[in-house]
Amino acid sequence: MNDPNGNAVLVCMEHLVAADGTIAELAAMPPGTEAWRPNAGEPWLLQQHTYADA
Repeated sequence: MNDPNGNAVLVCMEHLVAADGTIAELAAMPPGTEAWRPNAGEPWLLQQHTYADA
């Protein structure tokens, strides 16, 4: 696998939501949106995804 972001890991969504229930809030994100937050427990921040080379 050629992952430009480093070491990728495949994880079941059920396990992610079990570890952090706020991830379920992201299920309604429209396509092309990215989410992040500065720290766990803070609100998710959403923005339209853009590619650096586009």
